[in-house]
Amino acid sequence: MGNQKNKDKRFDKSYIENKDILNTSWLYFQQHAQQRISYFNFFVAFSTLLTTGMISTFQGDFKNHYIGIFLGITQAFLSVIFLKIDKRNKELTKHGENIIKKIERTYYKDKSLRLFSIEENETEKKRNQERKKYPCIWCKRGMSHGKAFLHIFWAFFIIGLIGAMISLYMLFYVDENTNNKTIELNYYQNNIYHNDHIKMDDNIPDVKSTEDTINNIHKKIDIK
Repeated sequence: MGNQKNKDKRFDKSYIENKDILNTSWLYFQQHAQQRISYFNFFVAFSTLLTTGMISTFQGDFKNHYIGIFLGITQAFLSVIFLKIDKRNKELTKHGENIIKKIERTYYKDKSLRLFSIEENETEKKRNQERKKYPCIWCKRGMSHGKAFLHIFWAFFIIGLIGAMISLYMLFYVDENTNNKTIELNYYQNNIYHNDHIKMDDNIPDVKSTEDTINNIHKKIDIK
């Protein structure tokens, strides 16, 4: 008789609905959590390529600094875009997490089985202890995924802006100075070449004066 009641309970409509709600909430949470990690991994990989390409434009023999400016601005722009996407994914993930916590409080009378609720409480206690022990966030304090992602997004944003400014500097200052020095060098080289030719011309005797001298000599010989 007891087994029959348990069997009927397994197929009770409310039991199936509650189980489906939990599964749906978990799948919702899992999807957006994985999506958040995937977007972040793609951002880091693509930003690394952009940063590498931008740094390669700083070489002395590279002249087209417009490419470096474009890569830097693109890097900064993508950092802001992916920051907004990550914020939205965080909200969706947090929404699924809150639904699961509500289900835990409603149907899990044993508090030790409330996985999400316990994790949140324990994490908050640990963070409060670390804040008192380590005032600096970089001093052995734990950091959430959200804060870590935020720091990385802003780091690539700053790198992109600095890279674009360096390219601008090299385009309008370094290249201009290089062109001026090249013009001055060509000017000095041309002057040296011209002066050398003048000196060579001075050393060459005048043909007419030489002929006159020879004729005068011949006349003197004939007179004698």
